[in-house]
Amino acid sequence: MGIMDLQSGISFITLAMAMFAIPETLYLVLDPNRSKVSNNKSEIKNLRISKDEFKQITPVVSRQSIQGFLIGVMPGAGATIASFLGYAVERNIANNEDKKLFGKVSVKGLAAPESANNAACTGSFVPLLTLGIPGSGTTAILLGALIALNVSPGPRLMEYNPEIF
Repeated sequence: MGIMDLQSGISFITLAMAMFAIPETLYLVLDPNRSKVSNNKSEIKNLRISKDEFKQITPVVSRQSIQGFLIGVMPGAGATIASFLGYAVERNIANNEDKKLFGKVSVKGLAAPESANNAACTGSFVPLLTLGIPGSGTTAILLGALIALNVSPGPRLMEYNPEIF
């Protein structure tokens, strides 16, 4: 088509980003009411957690960070499984009063899946860098980027490319 930028083809990263952007763009174009700002006057007054909430979620965050990391290390398990398991474990070990609050206003019910999710994302780098197996969608894109840079992740990554590791 005479465009010099397209001489070498479309890169993997550009294609991956487009696969996320195109459906959202079409949705905005086809449903114009979605893009309008609502006139709701509700306002959030305080986003900080109290000392009592901090004391409640500290053991939850600690437990679920460890569990989420271990789930993330398993190739193919992913952050979604870690989130569901984190919520289920905390709901099952909670006392009867706290169980009634799960799904409504429980701070533990919010902190557990988020902690497990974030830890699993970090844990998914372990199989990528050590075995060359992507543990999540994000690490699959990172694997594509590393291969495009002529770096092969796996057992010999530290030997051949220690600066990357």
